[in-house]
This record gives sequence, structure tokens and C-alpha cells, in this order.
Amino acid sequence: MYENSGYQFKVFTAWNFLLVLLIIIIGNLFIIDVALFWKNPPSQQPITATSPKTNPSITPTSVPSSCSDECRAEIKKEVAKTIKTPVSQTTVTSVKETFVTLGSGSSTSLEWSDIPGAQSYIDSAAYGKIKTVTFEVSLHTPTGNQTAYARLYNVTDSHPVWNSEVSIEGGTPLLKISSPITLDKGSKLYQVQMRTQLQSRTNLENARVHIVTY
Repeated sequence: MYENSGYQFKVFTAWNFLLVLLIIIIGNLFIIDVALFWKNPPSQQPITATSPKTNPSITPTSVPSSCSDECRAEIKKEVAKTIKTPVSQTTVTSVKETFVTLGSGSSTSLEWSDIPGAQSYIDSAAYGKIKTVTFEVSLHTPTGNQTAYARLYNVTDSHPVWNSEVSIEGGTPLLKISSPITLDKGSKLYQVQMRTQLQSRTNLENARVHIVTY
């Protein structure tokens, strides 16, 4: 009888020990769950910071009031980096000048007459995009008692070059430059012509066509 009672006591003690151990384990698990719950509540979402560089809408005026002075200064610095200063562009146009020499001579004629050798072929297509063309010549009447004239003549098409006429009065040598003229299309032979008022000799030097292109 006593042996049976001792056996029952051992069994009862073992079950009590297992029950206490189970209670301790469950209690520990509960404490761990509670601690994790308070550390990372389910309703709280991770906050991802957005760099000012990838969000141009951030401005110093939209900074939250809770941001410290150092925080505001850092945001202003990052926003300033995103502002691109426009670069001014200057367009430089390249201009090229060409002088076609025609020659020199003299005249005492009352009517328009050719100056021998003062001529040249000019092909307007050979100069690309033309900006201006002028006829230039130095004139000198030694006696200074008349008006003398010079112009450019298109021998190929048999007509004067419009607006090319220039004139001189008195005895001082002068460089005369015509109004802008237009060269006819294609290769043309251009001739210098002169006439005088009183048939006094007038000298012509350095006749040329001045071509300015873009």
C-alpha cells in the first residue's frame, strides 16, 4: 500500500513539474510578443526620406515647423543644387570679305567710255551667301575744275550695274564707294566706265568690287 502511494506521488510531482514548465514557456513567449508589439506597432509604416534632389517641389517655405535650424539649412542647400542657372548663348556670325581687282586708268571723254583693261569676270555663285556688294574706286582730277564719274558695266548682258555710279568734284583724290549693288546670276564680265564734265583728264586707280559674305 505504501509503495503504491509513493508511486502515485512521483507521478503527480512529475506532472506538476511539466505543467509549471509549460506555464513558464508560454509566459515567456507572451512577454516576447508584447515587447515586439510595442517596438513595432502594426499601424506604423516605415518612413522613407525623400531627397530634395529628386523632389523639386520642396522649397524652403514648405519645410515643416518641427524642422530644426540645421535641418532647414541642409534642405536649402540641397534645393539650391537643383536650381540650374540658364547659360547665355552668344551667336557669332562669321563674315568674309573678298575684293575683286578691276584695274586703273584715266579718261577725258564726255560720254560713258570703257577704261581699257579695267575689267574682270565675276561669278556670283562662287561666293556662297552674299551679304553686300559695292563698287569702290579712287578718283582724281588734277585741275579740279570739273565733276567726273565712274560706274560698273555688265558687258555680258549689256547694261550698267544699277546703283554703281560714283562721282568726284575738285582736285583732291578720294576713295568713292557706291551704294549696294546686285551682281547678276552666273559668270559675267564687268567693265569700269568713266565720263567727265569738261573733258579734263581724270585718273582712276584701284577700281574693285567689294563682296561681303556670311
